Amino acid sequence: MFAFLTSQLAHRRLKPVVGRLPRRLVSAFGPGESYTFLQAKRAISDLRLRKALEPHAYAVACKFEELQRSNYPLSEHDYRRLRAELVASFDLRGSGFAVMNLLATPYAKHSPAPENSYARIWANWIARSWGGSWGVSGAGLNAISVGDGYGSADSGGSGGCDGGAC
Repeated sequence: MFAFLTSQLAHRRLKPVVGRLPRRLVSAFGPGESYTFLQAKRAISDLRLRKALEPHAYAVACKFEELQRSNYPLSEHDYRRLRAELVASFDLRGSGFAVMNLLATPYAKHSPAPENSYARIWANWIARSWGGSWGVSGAGLNAISVGDGYGSADSGGSGGCDGGAC
């Protein structure tokens, strides 16, 4: 069970690296198999990725030789380990993937289902807590009665019969 949780957490944590970073690189610098260190650094800063994700992002965007030329503190073993972690988390074909391969994966597209399901659960809870077990009816202020129980707060009615004829 812990292995499943660990893999799910890694998948969720690394999704911006596989989903958003390749799109940002292509839109800013054009399509390519890999990018320079400075291009990757610019895209990472534009996306405001967390510091903990930066090594993964550089492993995705740059070849190891490019990282060595830029004196980025990442050993070849760590570079391969990071790419292998991405392959395991996202079912990529192999550790030799390129940025263009990531654009073809389903992770490059926005899928709002998990976020929206949490929002839907929250909205249902709010509706039930405000409107009882059946939720808010959607009537707005018309549902709020004031005074003797016959008029509504926004209609300005004087009671049961407005205008004299009931």
